[in-house]
Amino acid sequence: MWTRLSFQTVRRAVAKQAFSRAFRAKAAAPAALAETVDRLLEDDALQFLAIANKAGLVVAGAFKVDSAIEAGSVLALVQASDGSADGAAKRVQVLRAKLGPQAADVARVDIFSSGQLDLALGRPNVIHAALKHGAASSAFLARADRLRRYRESEADRAIEIRGGSNASDEVGASDGSIKLAERSSG
Repeated sequence: MWTRLSFQTVRRAVAKQAFSRAFRAKAAAPAALAETVDRLLEDDALQFLAIANKAGLVVAGAFKVDSAIEAGSVLALVQASDGSADGAAKRVQVLRAKLGPQAADVARVDIFSSGQLDLALGRPNVIHAALKHGAASSAFLARADRLRRYRESEADRAIEIRGGSNASDEVGASDGSIKLAERSSG
């Protein structure tokens, strides 16, 4: 049985006992299946962030992130979801000053809390991090995007489609459509 990559769709499938109908047999899915899938997708993404860190592709801390931006080696910015909006805006400002219009091509991830980033990176109080180019970074971005899409509501998808976005399932699409967090305009 296949369902759409969506928290709401999995929840509806469990509520309507769609698994029993699909398998033509008694198949009981746990009521918390949607939450379990969310947790597993989140854990998978954070494990790949830890792998990228072990590969030396992650820098953490506002000053180190700014230095990586100045060096031009940033693939993505990772901001703690519970961090200050002002701090995130400062990193984006540095990014725009360095890259100009190409700053919009740098992915931004803000779906993990500071505590989750602390555990994944093995250091305390992580609010700002940057990913350098590498296979492990790309793997993390793919998993973070999958988690974001899973959590995204049907209404969000409809707005994105009407807005003319050409969403892609592949990280690194040439049209710059990868959006792991809301990108600030301007």
